[in-house]
Amino acid sequence: VGSVGALMYYPDGSIQHGGVITGKGGGFAHRYYRKPADTKGYMETLTVPNDVAGCTAACLMVSKKKYEEVHGMNEKLTVQFNDVDLEIKLLECGYDNVFLPDVKLIHYESKSRGIDKEQTAVDRYVSEVEYAKTHYAKWLAHDPYYNDQFDKNYDYMLIVGSGSN
Repeated sequence: VGSVGALMYYPDGSIQHGGVITGKGGGFAHRYYRKPADTKGYMETLTVPNDVAGCTAACLMVSKKKYEEVHGMNEKLTVQFNDVDLEIKLLECGYDNVFLPDVKLIHYESKSRGIDKEQTAVDRYVSEVEYAKTHYAKWLAHDPYYNDQFDKNYDYMLIVGSGSN
C-alpha cells in the first residue's frame, strides 16, 4: 500500500471526495463529487475499501519511507495536483492507493486559503493544469481503476454514442 485516504463530506453533508479518477473532466477529479451522503456508489464502492488512482491529501496517510522514496510532493505544484503527483509516483513504484470509506470527515475545502478569484491564482491554476497535462498524459488517458468504457464526465456511466451521455 502506498497511501490511504478517507471519505470526505462538505458541511452540508454532500460528498466532497470518494477517491480520485484520473482524466475525469479532462484532469483529475473526485469520485461522487456533490452526491448525497447516503450514496453507496457503483458496485458499493463507498461501502468497502477499494483501490483508486489517488486520494486527496486533505486526509492522507503514507509512510515516511514511501513518501521519501518518491521524493514527496512536487513543490512546483503549490495548490493543484500536488497530492495527485504524489499518488501517481506511488503507483509508478508499484504501490496501491487505497480508499477507506469507513474513515469519514467533514472537509471545509478552501476555508483556510479562500477561493481563488485573483488573476494570479487563476494563472497559477492554468499553469498547474498545463503541468499535469504534460507530465501525466498517460494517466489522463487511462485510469487503471476506472473502466475505459465509462464516461470521464459522469461517474460510472457507460459511454454512449460519441462519448457523452
